[in-house]
Amino acid sequence: MFPAYFEFNSKLLLCILEHLYSCRFGTFLYDSDYERLKHKVSENTVSLWEYINKRENLHEFSNPFYMYMNDNENGQLLPRPIVLARQVVLWEEYYMKYSVQPSISEHAFVHFENNTIKKHTSSAEYMSTCLRFAQQRIKQLERTVSEIKRSSNSSS
Repeated sequence: MFPAYFEFNSKLLLCILEHLYSCRFGTFLYDSDYERLKHKVSENTVSLWEYINKRENLHEFSNPFYMYMNDNENGQLLPRPIVLARQVVLWEEYYMKYSVQPSISEHAFVHFENNTIKKHTSSAEYMSTCLRFAQQRIKQLERTVSEIKRSSNSSS
């Protein structure tokens, strides 16, 4: 949602999730620091954080769009997220990592327009339709932004 606000990319989260149960690193063994100390985990295993922080691995997890910010004008570290159900999407990199990628098939060129099914004969036609819809959406958003600006200027 805010790609410039996070120093690391989703590969870091995927790495942590993968090794949470892999037992390759001792970082997630046992239920507490006390138990890890008692069983000398740090002496017998490698820490996941050591692996991630190695110079040769760190670039893999870095977000190239990250912009360091102390805080924004409201004193918040992050802007207020816009959470709408229609904006929630499946984290495909994690939940679909073992699924076979489907080849482009006939159903890929079907979409709904004005509650009717439209079938395209080619991927070029489908992409053209997608581009047209994207351009329409951009115009709608531009109108919304200008309305918000006008209303905020009139209330000032």
